[in-house]
Amino acid sequence: MLTQQQTLQQTFTPWFEQSLRILQAPAMELRRIVAEELANNPTLEERDEGQGMRDEEAGASQQDPFDTPDTPDILNSPSSLVPRPSSLSSDTPDRPISAQDFLLNQLDPTERNDPVVIKIIGSLDDAGYFRGDLAAIAHATHRPLTETAETLRRIQSTLEPAGIAARDLSECLLLQLERLGRADSLAARIVRDHLDLVAQHKTRDLVRRLDSTETAVETAIDEIRSLEPRPGNGLVANTNPVIFADIIVERGDDGLFHARLEERGVPRLRIADTYLDMLVARDQPREVLAFLRSKIRSGRAFLRAIEQRNTTLLAIAETFVSRQQSFLENGRAALVPMTYAHIARTLGIHESTVSRAIAGKYMSTPHGLFAMKDLFRPRLTTRDGGEIADTAVREAIMQIVRAETKPLGDQAIAEALAQRGIAIARRTVAKYRTQLGILPKHLRKN
Repeated sequence: MLTQQQTLQQTFTPWFEQSLRILQAPAMELRRIVAEELANNPTLEERDEGQGMRDEEAGASQQDPFDTPDTPDILNSPSSLVPRPSSLSSDTPDRPISAQDFLLNQLDPTERNDPVVIKIIGSLDDAGYFRGDLAAIAHATHRPLTETAETLRRIQSTLEPAGIAARDLSECLLLQLERLGRADSLAARIVRDHLDLVAQHKTRDLVRRLDSTETAVETAIDEIRSLEPRPGNGLVANTNPVIFADIIVERGDDGLFHARLEERGVPRLRIADTYLDMLVARDQPREVLAFLRSKIRSGRAFLRAIEQRNTTLLAIAETFVSRQQSFLENGRAALVPMTYAHIARTLGIHESTVSRAIAGKYMSTPHGLFAMKDLFRPRLTTRDGGEIADTAVREAIMQIVRAETKPLGDQAIAEALAQRGIAIARRTVAKYRTQLGILPKHLRKN
């Protein structure tokens, strides 16, 4: 029996995919993309500082015969229109893919564009741990918390490498044991209930508490130590990558900090006059004119995408810098809470555009080179109702621990933070201390 069914399917023009690829390209990748386009499109040429953009000027005064109405506006592109990561890299097999692309490529097409999935994978740190807030993600995506938690669990149980998206070391190791079919093993029991004793090398205490033999416990410990505590380390093969700053932050004559694009090394392009003249004269065979129109159309779309990429990135950087003058003056402890949503609201663009624009980008500041995504931190509400970036809390804890003459407990650290105007609970201190890799008080004695 034949039936008709109407379906809605998103398709992406080559211009759109190219624009997103350029938007996401950090400085080093952008140089390669520009060089590649320059080699493949004969109508493009490098532009000297004094040269104008004749083709754009002509288009402003009359109907342009090679205008491209389908060139996308990246600034207002919703996240649902972002193409699959595989489509972004299919034409550049030699390009190292990002860790996020590597993970997203393991999902089916519908899941790749799921806002919850994108936010969870975007919240992984370099070690592969999930550092986001499930409640905040559920709120931002208008999904039930139970559904958001189930999505995280699905990512944890299906994506490679095993242990990815865990929230702490114990969960990371348990996820790996589950993949090995060892969820009910002695090793899993130790990880679940007695991981601290393993760190303290208290094998006899483990034998007593588990009512097991020393041989069995030592075998289980060896199994635990064979697991990967940082699953994100080997996520994407990329040995010693060279990092270039995309944004330079410097103090201006007005005493304030300002952002500028780092454009050195990226050729400035234009459409060559020779080919524009040939097209206008129309004294070439029809197939030659058709070829020129195609290449000039492609070149103009490429130039627009570069301009939109630079405009978007600089606008984000300037908005960030305008609010983070204290951080730029005093360092990470003064970082003001700021999220992608804040930038998106300020600039009137989609939050996913902010996320993709700063992905893989670096900012050079008076306090060093930072991955831009690491400077966008959620706000932490303190007990007195104030707000502070979680990065500032971590930095303050590190300073207190470095300065201690004798080990301080979590409550003592909380009291020291309160003296600095950071009023948070002891359990919050314990969470951040663990994430920073700082041992508890009784282990720091040694």
